[in-house]
Amino acid sequence: MSTGRSADAATRPTATAPDPSPDDDRRLSPEPAPDPPEIAEELALLNPSLGPIEPPVRAVLFGQARFEQHGRSLAQAQAVQGTAGAGQFFPRLDDNVAMLQQTRRLIEKRHRDFRHLGAAGKWLLDNAALIDEQTHQVRRGLPRNFFRLLPRLRDEPLAGLPRIYGVAWAWVAHTDGGFDTGLLAAYLRAYQEERPLSLAELWALPTTLRVVLVENLRRLAERFATLQAARDVVHHWYDGHPAASGIAAITALEPRMTERGVAEAFWLQLDHRLEELPQPLMGELAAWLSTRLPVPAQALARQQDESIKDLQSIRNAITALRRIDQTNWRQLIQSVSPVMRTLGESPVFAAEAPDTQDLTLHEIERLARKSGRPELEIARQLLALTQGAGPPVDGEPDRRSAPIYWWRGAGRPTLLAALGLREHPWPPHDTAPGQRWAAVAYLAGLALLGLLGLSWLMNQARPDAAPWLLALTALLAAGPIGEAVVALTNRWISELARPARLPRLDFSQGLPDAERTLVVMPVLLTREEAVAPLAAQLEQHHLANPERLVQFALLSDLPDAYEEHHPGDTMIVVTAADAIAALNERHGPLADGRPRFLLLHRAREWSSTERRWIGWERKRGKLERLLRLLAAPAGASPFADFGPLSRPAPGVRHLITLDADTDMPPGRLRALVGTAAHPMNRPRVDAASRRVVEGYAILQPRVLAPMPDDAASTPYHRLFVGQFGIDPYSAVSSEIFQDLFGEGSFTGKGLLDVRACHAVLDARLPEGQVLSHDLLEGSIARCAGVSDITLVEDSPMHADVAHARLHRWTRGDWQLLPFIAGARRYGIAPINRWKLIDNLRRSLVAPMALGLMLLVLGTAVLPLGLTLAVVAGAFAIGPLVGALAGVVPSRDGLARRHFYRETGHDLRRAVGLAAWHVALLLHLSLLYLDAIGSREVWRSFNCSAAFALAAAPNAPLRSPVMAPITACAATRYSP
Repeated sequence: MSTGRSADAATRPTATAPDPSPDDDRRLSPEPAPDPPEIAEELALLNPSLGPIEPPVRAVLFGQARFEQHGRSLAQAQAVQGTAGAGQFFPRLDDNVAMLQQTRRLIEKRHRDFRHLGAAGKWLLDNAALIDEQTHQVRRGLPRNFFRLLPRLRDEPLAGLPRIYGVAWAWVAHTDGGFDTGLLAAYLRAYQEERPLSLAELWALPTTLRVVLVENLRRLAERFATLQAARDVVHHWYDGHPAASGIAAITALEPRMTERGVAEAFWLQLDHRLEELPQPLMGELAAWLSTRLPVPAQALARQQDESIKDLQSIRNAITALRRIDQTNWRQLIQSVSPVMRTLGESPVFAAEAPDTQDLTLHEIERLARKSGRPELEIARQLLALTQGAGPPVDGEPDRRSAPIYWWRGAGRPTLLAALGLREHPWPPHDTAPGQRWAAVAYLAGLALLGLLGLSWLMNQARPDAAPWLLALTALLAAGPIGEAVVALTNRWISELARPARLPRLDFSQGLPDAERTLVVMPVLLTREEAVAPLAAQLEQHHLANPERLVQFALLSDLPDAYEEHHPGDTMIVVTAADAIAALNERHGPLADGRPRFLLLHRAREWSSTERRWIGWERKRGKLERLLRLLAAPAGASPFADFGPLSRPAPGVRHLITLDADTDMPPGRLRALVGTAAHPMNRPRVDAASRRVVEGYAILQPRVLAPMPDDAASTPYHRLFVGQFGIDPYSAVSSEIFQDLFGEGSFTGKGLLDVRACHAVLDARLPEGQVLSHDLLEGSIARCAGVSDITLVEDSPMHADVAHARLHRWTRGDWQLLPFIAGARRYGIAPINRWKLIDNLRRSLVAPMALGLMLLVLGTAVLPLGLTLAVVAGAFAIGPLVGALAGVVPSRDGLARRHFYRETGHDLRRAVGLAAWHVALLLHLSLLYLDAIGSREVWRSFNCSAAFALAAAPNAPLRSPVMAPITACAATRYSP
């Protein structure tokens, strides 16, 4: 027995050290030890082919002064060449993930076997899910194509990796994986005193820090697990039959231990249990160990010291990963980026929302790559241009004071010239020059594709068909062919064009007093029982979007009547006033003491065209008179006097109109007003032509259906509702007219600039001739489609309700024929005239498709199967292409299965829509023809009554010619 060796072993540190001593590796269970476990996992970690364990990313700790010095010296020392590729980065990440999973399996095995893990093992096991999530965030935060934007290092040991990787590596090494935002900011600022980092590099820093920390955790976990594996192999030998196998069985493992760098731990564990061996085996092993462990106590002290350091590094790395997620990186990067600090001197840029600032920052990156100039130089050029803008006029900032004006607006040629660049012959579609070209290309493309499609179809016609028959066939086929071409083109554009995001000011902390807003719900007060739901909806808007100085109002009329007053009118209005008063009592006044909720109620007026008492011009008239009151408050109010309850606050800048069944989710009000308040979006009206020549007088958010309620939903609703719910991850979607032409389509729910809308719309449209006024008003007042702001509104549950609405819309669309013909007089742009024409074209698709089918059945001028396919495809091509486009992007794991499941649902929906339209082709054709042939449409050309708006959504169809036929068809073919 070697008493000296036993004495050396007895000098080891006690079990209170962070990492277990060899004694701690004995089973903690008081029960008899189970059979020795298999050591396949242990031997796998000890495979010599894995090479030596890499040391942790750990160096001398620096304070702020030393870090600033190191930042400057590192910037001078790092040599870069070209841009990085993803070739080295992701294999390195995959290797780290694989090793972390392998070490986790060993740690979990020890945990299952009740073996002591030690503090380091517990930290790694308890935070395994966090480490997994961080690796997923790395993959999401650094797509492979992002590396082409990052300069790469030329010299070893990190040659080929992004330069920012070296910056992050030095940070992790000299903080031992710690995280302090103040220290990090000082380090980055010092680095950039010598060599500025690009915007892409700074934005890649959070993810790159995660990558380096994960690599450090991999090294620490691998060392911990491999050390434990070496000890476990020793235990396995001792707990077996060492006398039978001899020391050769265990000493033969020494080369792999040496190769992996854990030989010392292997020797220490053999030495620790040496006295358990019988003689002469003990003496033989002791002699073998004496040449390797002259002083075991010193070796054990080294092991304990490294374990303490490793435990602290593991704690630091895991804590840093959590703090990275909690850090306001935008604020940090803004404080260290020379580009962002330069642009921050622009008051407009400083006030912009982060997403809007990013638009300018991304454009600076593109211009820097294109021009070869530093990003900071381009930022300074932008700032100089904005500082040359004129002073505010009537409190309105000059559009030229916004940096975005100089790269997206009319100032783009000036900026490009200053940078020595020339505009591409096909400028970006989201710039002013690009939008002018887009309208021509879009309309010409539709015409060309339509002619090609029609030519192809007519080539399938009977060669012996008479010319008049071919002409009639071509005329009727133009309907479904045109529908397919428009749907296909629009879908293709939505897939390829980058969605346009309007610039926005950051009002996330509340609306300023200068942007006072009134939210109104235009409603009909039909009966007393209907008041409570309307008041509840108004209250919901306030609860979802509470503001200091925003008022919410019911903008109400009474139903049409043949007498000015009905006996129940007074009680209905009193009930509404009481409901509004109750809301004010419940929620209190505004910050300035004015009522928060209002009742703006109009009395009936005699309509000589309608020959009854109505609310003047219905919804359009309510809004027009309210705009007049808000823009010129000195005049007489058109609304009933309920004291303060009927008096909007002075200085209202924005009017938000919502239907009674429309929801405005939280944050949408601030987003809408922030968009309207940006200098690039402020409307500028030409007084002579009464046109909005810059900016937008109307903002139209995107309208989505709510999440479906299976109990209340119907098959019709599920088939036609399309996309529903609010996606919190995709901020913006395509609205092709806004994306390509810089103008959207107003659908009656959105924000109106009070002064601009009053200036261009007041008394502009003839009385009694406009039923479908939303699109027309948006065309005159210039409407923007704001697709990254969503409102929620359900779709009809049943076909009869939807078809009654369709009938009403079609009547209104055809009443706009005089405005299409006189578009120039009203300042309607060509692309907006196309929108009005396109509505008429859509209403003719079903009748023309039916006519084509009947013609083919009667004359066989075209193959019947082909004709049926063309008709069905006209109604299905849009949803079908959208569903097929969903197959293209790649997804992984469960996301892919969910993605394809949703794609299958969309495909079934596209087929269902085609089948529905073909089955109801006769009914839909009669419906459209009834609307087109209604008295209201054709009397509008005589300036007679034109707009009998149905109070109920399923109002009867009133054409004296088509009504009996339509009623019969509806009875026979409606579901």
